Formats: sequence, structure tokens, C-alpha cells
Amino acid sequence: MEFGLFVVPYRAPTTDVTQGLVWDLKCIGWAEEYGLHEAWIAEHFTLGWENVCAPELLIAAAAQFTKRIRLATGANLLPYHNPIALAHRLMMLDHLTNGRLITGFGASAYETDAQLFGIPDLDQRRDMTKEALEIILSIWTKERPFSIKGKYWNVNYPAYDDFFKGPNWVPFQKPHPKIAIAGVSPSSSSIREAGRHGYIPLSFDVAVEYLREHWNAYTEGAESSGLKADRKIWRIFKMVFVADTDEEAMELATREPVRAIFDDWTLPLYQKFGLLGAFAPGVPEDQINAAYLAKASWLVGSPETVINKIRAFHKAVGGFGILVTPSFDMLDDSGAFRRSLELIGTEVEPKLRDL
Repeated sequence: MEFGLFVVPYRAPTTDVTQGLVWDLKCIGWAEEYGLHEAWIAEHFTLGWENVCAPELLIAAAAQFTKRIRLATGANLLPYHNPIALAHRLMMLDHLTNGRLITGFGASAYETDAQLFGIPDLDQRRDMTKEALEIILSIWTKERPFSIKGKYWNVNYPAYDDFFKGPNWVPFQKPHPKIAIAGVSPSSSSIREAGRHGYIPLSFDVAVEYLREHWNAYTEGAESSGLKADRKIWRIFKMVFVADTDEEAMELATREPVRAIFDDWTLPLYQKFGLLGAFAPGVPEDQINAAYLAKASWLVGSPETVINKIRAFHKAVGGFGILVTPSFDMLDDSGAFRRSLELIGTEVEPKLRDL
């Protein structure tokens, strides 16, 4: 089993934008230094709590000072991009990272992002996502010239011209970077679609019962296309806080800004979507908060404690390949968070490689 970092980024809205981006790059550097295997960078346009609007730019910056860690968009929101331009940007990024790029794609769930781009209807965004992904894959893999007449975009890809010596862009990875699709809701249709195409499934931090349903949905999707589902590629996004003692780890997991990010943003957001119960089925919603989750659900403690919790969690969901934990905006006191990443990479992961 491997570990990754998710630069969501969970950000205090009062944080200076420039300082926040510098912090994100520091976190990716620490992840590389301590042996984590992946760094995922999210994309949102209108969320002060998750304030990155161009994951490709952070990845391009991180590629200049990292050599080993895989770098992933998590995810590009396809309705908000011209897929022709995005396909080429990602091909260039694949070369800049020397083939370390993973491309995550999504439809976008946040109403303010949708309002900004004038696409309020979720079904339309899902339809656009499907078409955009087909265009991106065509650009990455089809013999040129070709044309596509779509509902939302048209492509008229020219043949190679000996005078212009182009078009000549192709991905660094063959046939193209790995593709990931995320899901949250029970029996997620997105996760099922990922299985149908053999894409990487990324499940967010919900209860074990929901995660089992995610894997069932992924397996059903894979089998419908004659594919074999492989748990090694399953990524699960979950809170992990490690310190030298259990007490120090719990203090880190329940301090600011973690408390505010969950109690003032993440949990109210899930409640708005009708998914708050997915964190703790059967628990009254007014009892679900950061302090409760830190004790009942998150992977918090000393290295030995967290190793035991991860083994139990791994067994409960039936196995997975990579555990992805988020970065938190701790600019004022970075030592404890940096130490957590260090312990994850140097103490926890080496003792879980048998999983």
C-alpha cells in the first residue's frame, strides 16, 4: 500500500492567496521528501475554503523541484474547459512531469462554480463531461486528421503539415496519462463509469459501508465491459494525522484550522447535499462534527496506532492500493503537519507494504 497527498487545498478563507499557494508547493515538496507517492491538486473557481483554480499551474511549478512523486489533477472540471485546449495543456504537462501526470476529470458539483460559467444544470454538466472526455481521448489517441461534430464542441484536427512541422503534440505516456474519476454518493454512478472504462477510482472519506458500495459499483462497471477490477489502483481519500504520541496526534486533528474546515465548511456542505450521514451512518446529524470524526473515523495517533487503524480499515473495505490524505492550511505553525507527513512516509508506510 502507498500514500498520497491531496492538495484540496483545505484553506482558511482568511489566508492570503499568494501565501496559500506557496504553502501548497511546500506541502508537495515535503510529500516528495518523505516518500509519499502522489500529490493530487483540486480545481475550484469560487470556493474560498478550497482555493486553487488551475491545478495544471501548481503541477507545472511542482515539477520543477520534484523528481519522483506522481502529480495529479483532482480534478479538471470538464464543463468549464474547452476540451481541445485542455487536451493539449495536459499533454504539455505530461512532458513537463516526465510522465508523472495523472489526469482526474469531473463534472463539478458546486453551484457557484456552475453559476460563474453559466451552466447551472447538473445533467447538462454531466453530458458535457462525457463529450469533453471523448474529445480529449480522441486528441490523445486518434490518427490525424479527424473531425468530431459534438453537441457542445466541434473538432477539426488538421493533418501534419511539412511546412509547419505540426501538429505534433502527443502525450509523453503511451497511450496517454492514466485517468481518474472520483465519487462520493452511495453506488456512485461516476465510480461505476470509471469501472466501465478501467479508469482509476477515487473514493472520498465516507463510512466503510459506502466505500464497499463504491467498490461494488466499480466492479459492476468493469464487468459490464469485460474488464477485471483491480483493487491496487483504488484510491481512498481519508484523514490521517500522525504524531509521536496519540495525544499529540489528536491535538493536531482537532485544532484550527481542521476544526473550522470541517465544522464550518465540509460537514455543512455534505448536509446541504443530503450526504452528511455518509460520514457516520446511524449517528444523529447534530452529533457529527470534527471532534467526533477524529475519534470515531479518522486515522489519528502515533505511528503504531495509525498502522493498526489502517490495517483494520484496509480489511474492513476489502483492500485498496493508495491512501490519500489532505493538506491543511497550517501556515502559522507548520511543524506538526510537516511532522505528520514525515511519520506517514518514513514510519507508517514502510510497515504497510505487505497490504
